[in-house]
Amino acid sequence: PALCKLGVVHLKLGDAGAAADSFRRAVELDAENPYAHRMLGYSLMTMGDVAGAEPEAKAAVELAPDDAKSQLLLAAISYRLGNTKEAETHYKAAIAADPLPSEPYFNLAVICSRTKRLDEARDYYHQALERGALPDPALQEILAKQ
Repeated sequence: PALCKLGVVHLKLGDAGAAADSFRRAVELDAENPYAHRMLGYSLMTMGDVAGAEPEAKAAVELAPDDAKSQLLLAAISYRLGNTKEAETHYKAAIAADPLPSEPYFNLAVICSRTKRLDEARDYYHQALERGALPDPALQEILAKQ
C-alpha cells in the first residue's frame, strides 16, 4: 500500500515515470493487487506507452472484473490501440460495474457514431448527458443526421 500511495503522489506531481516505478515495485511485491496493476497501466498510458499499459490493465480486470475504473482504463487503452470492439465490451462492463459515471456512455456514443450505429449512439449520448457529461456540439451534429 505504501508504494501505491507513493505512486499516487508522483502522479499528482506530474511525474508519471516515477509513479510507474512505484507501481511496478508494488506489483512485484504483490502480483495479485489489482489497484497496483491498474495504476501501473495508467502511469504507462500517461507516459505514452499505451502498448505497455495494456497487459497491466488486463491484469487489473482479470483480478477485479467488477472494478469499473479498471474496465474504463482497459477500454481506453483498447480504443487507442484500435481495438474498437474490445473497447466497447469494456465500456459496457464498466457500466455494469457502476452505472453512474457519464464517461463510458459518452465514449460508447462516440464509438457507435463512428460505426454508423446512430440510434445506439443517440441513446448512449443522452444517457451521458443525464449523468452530467457536457454537451459536445460536434457529436450532436453527427447524431442529428438520419
